[in-house]
Amino acid sequence: MRRSSTLLRTALSALAISFVAFVLTAACALAAGRITGKVTDGDSGAPLGGVSIKLKIDGGKILGAFAARDGSYEIRNVPAGTYDISATYIGFKAQTKKVTVSDGADAVVDYKMQLDLLLLEEAVVIGYGTKQRKDLTGSISSITAAEIKDAPLPSFEQMLQGRATGVQVIASNGMPGSPVTVRVRGTGSITASSDPLYIIDGVPVTTGSFGA
Repeated sequence: MRRSSTLLRTALSALAISFVAFVLTAACALAAGRITGKVTDGDSGAPLGGVSIKLKIDGGKILGAFAARDGSYEIRNVPAGTYDISATYIGFKAQTKKVTVSDGADAVVDYKMQLDLLLLEEAVVIGYGTKQRKDLTGSISSITAAEIKDAPLPSFEQMLQGRATGVQVIASNGMPGSPVTVRVRGTGSITASSDPLYIIDGVPVTTGSFGA
């Protein structure tokens, strides 16, 4: 009988400790604040979905959210304090604001994003000249002469290997000076040549040995 009473008291003590821990955890969760807001286009006022909202709290932890289709966002369980909260979106200038969060309270931070005109007007060099980045519909990889000038390789094709996305450079054999096969995103044609088109000083070159 005495042993049963001891076990009962132990179980009740454990239950009480668990209950207190649960109450303390719930109280801490309720004490944390919340940040809400809406992200819109600064020119048209239309909502912007997919904007990344982030802030860094003590300890280096990152809290964040993505804006919904109607531009609204919500970040929960933010400890009380003052933070820098930033909004980033491709094609728009990043914005950073200060926000003060109180225990159990909501803070509202709205953003009116502005187009990054410098990014949209950036010129990209392509095979036949230059284009504005906003007009490009495909993928462009650029490699400068400074990146490959010191590479100890016999041909420029081999210098491109591993530096341009989707470019495959395959050596025919291991002999020095042997030709190589270049493929851009695999075999691009069934009946015509799959070799890339080379533009040298604005002149298209379709034949010839480039290994020398």
